[in-house]
Amino acid sequence: MAFLADTLAPEFGVTIEGITAVARCRADTAGLVGVEGTVSDLTDIELDIQVRSPDPESRTGPMFAAWRERCPILLALRNASPVGLRLTAATQ
Repeated sequence: MAFLADTLAPEFGVTIEGITAVARCRADTAGLVGVEGTVSDLTDIELDIQVRSPDPESRTGPMFAAWRERCPILLALRNASPVGLRLTAATQ
């Protein structure tokens, strides 16, 4: 929520008094523990973000639209990008 509070709110002249965010999803526990024939993908991802502001929708609305277009975390979830991964074990 730092992007919203620290970048977009000042850009749009919006006063933010508080933000709460809840992320929800589903996952198949069988997939998480490796049961054959199941997947461990997250599904039904939902974000519920509430912004407390004294400003009217005419100011917060454009800020929310910019968040939908530019939030790097939302974009990464929505536009699944390839991920480079290096996973190593270190021994002593």
